[in-house]
Amino acid sequence: MRRGVAAVVVVLAWVATATAESLTAPGHPEGPMAITSHSMTMKNLDHRVIFDREVVVKKGDMDLRADQVEVILAAPPNGGVPASPFLSAGDGTNQLAEGNVERIEATGHVKVMQGGKTATADHATYHRVEETVVLTGQPETWEDGYRIQGSRITILLKEQRSVVEESHVVIYPEQAPPASPANAVER
Repeated sequence: MRRGVAAVVVVLAWVATATAESLTAPGHPEGPMAITSHSMTMKNLDHRVIFDREVVVKKGDMDLRADQVEVILAAPPNGGVPASPFLSAGDGTNQLAEGNVERIEATGHVKVMQGGKTATADHATYHRVEETVVLTGQPETWEDGYRIQGSRITILLKEQRSVVEESHVVIYPEQAPPASPANAVER
């Protein structure tokens, strides 16, 4: 089953598994996107690929985990459906190439990590063109020294910054340096 999942994922060009050959997309020096899961369903008529159970999405230094991830593809230019998800659309173009991915929807126990930052939510949407991740459903983000909650958190991946709506921020005091023998206090 894993071989079947890996074979289909490779077709996405920017999606590769550990057993698949890694492809670097032009204009994307951070490399391909890799998606792994327990199962995958391809819905050609709906231009969707659904990954279920323990899904892990990796692209560059971004790591997204969720219960389910749905990849939404752009419809072929002629409005039709490719004869096979593994072949071209008949005109020589690969309908499952990176440029044809519109967005990725993640639901259930969503966790996004990039650099030293971590975010969690019930739902996340990755927009390929904008390279953003929008978190909703009790979203929360944190890194050393602070924790942020809001009704909606937008992570701008290229800019490594976030925008939080209806924010609640908790700033933790800096940790005191460990006691050295010279400044230790006797008890």
